[in-house]
Amino acid sequence: MPLEDLEHIAQPAADHGFWIISDEIYSRLDFDGKGVHSIAALPDMLERTIIVDGFSKTYAMTGWRLGYGIMPESLARRVELLLGCTATFTQFVGIQALAADQEMVSNMVEDYKQRRERLVSGLNAIRGISCQLPQGAIYAFPNVSSFNIPVRQIADRILTEAESQCCQVPILGNMVKAISGDALPPQTKRSIPLWNDLIYFSPLISSRPWNHLR
Repeated sequence: MPLEDLEHIAQPAADHGFWIISDEIYSRLDFDGKGVHSIAALPDMLERTIIVDGFSKTYAMTGWRLGYGIMPESLARRVELLLGCTATFTQFVGIQALAADQEMVSNMVEDYKQRRERLVSGLNAIRGISCQLPQGAIYAFPNVSSFNIPVRQIADRILTEAESQCCQVPILGNMVKAISGDALPPQTKRSIPLWNDLIYFSPLISSRPWNHLR
């Protein structure tokens, strides 16, 4: 989120004394090297911000369910009463991730960046679709409003006619989110590493349902 947007949020929080929960799980998946701002770093916000983060994105540890929160100690003592303890072996895995050479994270981000460029380039090559280049994370949000068809219908047709998966994003209006899916042919899935099937989203669908939507 741009710094000016964070400042816009922080000002009323400081003025009226309410708390901010900041989900920073994608903070290290930064493709443009500009860094990710945290609202906790703004004036008067450290004592009223709860940062939620984890290992699932930075270290590809989604299934381990290992996360953490950063907050004032007085609040942490209360929150601790509500949570169970993470399994010991999971904690050891987290320690290994933190102690390892962090170049692996940089290499992963660079790999994601290249896949992002291929995916967005492929989407923008499809007549009627526009897609901005994401600055981070692992999602693309193509705009399909030019088809004048409800997004849910488009998502259903992609699934049934192109055997690819996507999902509707209601808060963004006529946009769909490209995600990896199990609908790819088995022989294709075996040859594509995890996340790589994202880059095949647009070639897979470009010659089928899109040509019939208008």
